[in-house]
Amino acid sequence: MKKKTKTNIITRSLRLSFSIAKPQFVLMIIAGIVNCLLVVLALYCTNKIFNLVENSYVTGSIDNAFYIQTGLYFVVLLCSSAYVFYYKRYFVQFRSLTSFEKKIRTVLHQKCNKISNEQLEIPRVDLYSKQARSASMHIYRLTEIYLTIFISGFSAAVTCIYISTFNVWYSLFFVLAVIPSLIEIAFNSKLWQKYNEKEAALFREETAYNDAICGVDVVKENKINGANTILYDKWFASRKSRTEIENRKSRMMCFLKVILSVFKVIGDNGGLVISAVLLFNGKVNIGGFTAGIAAYIAMKSSFAVIFDMFGNARQFSKMVNPFFMYEDFPERAVDLQNEYKFVDSIKLNNVSFSYENGTRPAVDGVSLEIKKGETVAIVGENGAGKTTLLNLILGIYPANSGNVTYDDVDICGIAEQTLYGDKSVVKQKFNKYLGLNIRENILLGNECDDVKLSTVKTDLGLDEMADDLSLGREFGGSELSGGEWQKIACARGLYKSSDIIVLDEPTSAIDPLREKSLYDVFEKYSKQKTAIIVTHRLGAVRLADKIVVMQEGKISEYGTHEQLLKNNGKYKELWETQAQTYE
Repeated sequence: MKKKTKTNIITRSLRLSFSIAKPQFVLMIIAGIVNCLLVVLALYCTNKIFNLVENSYVTGSIDNAFYIQTGLYFVVLLCSSAYVFYYKRYFVQFRSLTSFEKKIRTVLHQKCNKISNEQLEIPRVDLYSKQARSASMHIYRLTEIYLTIFISGFSAAVTCIYISTFNVWYSLFFVLAVIPSLIEIAFNSKLWQKYNEKEAALFREETAYNDAICGVDVVKENKINGANTILYDKWFASRKSRTEIENRKSRMMCFLKVILSVFKVIGDNGGLVISAVLLFNGKVNIGGFTAGIAAYIAMKSSFAVIFDMFGNARQFSKMVNPFFMYEDFPERAVDLQNEYKFVDSIKLNNVSFSYENGTRPAVDGVSLEIKKGETVAIVGENGAGKTTLLNLILGIYPANSGNVTYDDVDICGIAEQTLYGDKSVVKQKFNKYLGLNIRENILLGNECDDVKLSTVKTDLGLDEMADDLSLGREFGGSELSGGEWQKIACARGLYKSSDIIVLDEPTSAIDPLREKSLYDVFEKYSKQKTAIIVTHRLGAVRLADKIVVMQEGKISEYGTHEQLLKNNGKYKELWETQAQTYE
């Protein structure tokens, strides 16, 4: 990652964190600064207590000030413990982090709904979407890391300034405390850069092979195919390679630690030596000597935290990167008209559309008109452009050239909520809303009409399933067959009140008898509506007023069933190939 990019990620992480959870991070800064002041107060008490002990030894009596300073020191330690055990380990981990998780997931969910639909067809969008889900929580950690660096640096500086008031030579503590850690982090950084990417790649590979061996869904097939041996060999090879890299890195780290031990000895004992020299030369008293050693330990601890955090920051910056890459994907326009009602016709005017990295246009120069109340079938072989054409008609994708209009209104100027509000779609790859019951899966938040819901369930053969039947093994619910899920998806599309109803290859995986039954139900619910059927199987063409035949992204034929049979074209070829199935 380039330095500029890394800096940008850090800036964006801090800006985002403070924009959605400013009170939490302001509190983190305030609590950290207060803890820094507690460190200085502890040094003050240490100095006073040991001076009072020395004075008591000389006078033979204990001054009341000793008890006051000891009590104050106890309160300081109590407050410091509360900061570590309550604030850092409980409040931050279990309250602040949980609250942030909810807010950052909301940001991610909002982004999912804003990305333009054509972007969702790009493979890397799905990859970054999955990575962003885990990366989102790392933003909190990255922000916490840099706030910790700031607070620890502040603590080291304040401690150094305070202890220097005892004697100016104590200012050397700053240098002695920072150099050993600085040298160590520099060497560790080189090692991390050299080995981390290789190690991470092999770990991903090893995990993939492990999942291929132990995954619940693959074990049975592995047994039948006899795949366990080759998968185990692949897993073991990855594991062995990663272990070799880890061992190599460990040997290098041990070697470096031996070299760095010289600097560590100087660093660890430098503060003690300076304090002892100042004490023996009468430059500081016993209280100053003790406070000096305590200050040096505190400063070393602060710098150890700083350098440790810088190491973590490098790692978390990489882990956060996918979130912002996902955030940078283009979004759809939002300032669009919301008042619109389909009343007459849908027109496509010389429309073309290409997917990213596509070898040819998925839809190429298509012009078409669909009248309100018509039933239109879009047919053709797999890959002919049927579903893409449907997505252009529905406004899911914007055309690369040409335009799609509803009653002469360009759909690119209609807000999605309005555009989709009067449409219901049953797709081949429908969603299974696990964790919702039957009723919720069909309604999806729409207003409930118990009579209509019962009728739809009966028509589709779902009447024996209770409305409150929870679905999804992951949620402790029932597991349905593929056919049962398909019926629920159909019920969802047929229940919704809409002017335009669409079936997009919903029967590609079922037998002709069940297909005919489904289309009978579809015919009942599509009366008085504009209906569009997309299929490469011709069982539903009897419902269509017009049939659109797609070939290589173009409309090759258009007309009624009878007209197209007379054309002796692609449609007749498809029909004759499949006709016996529907006799």
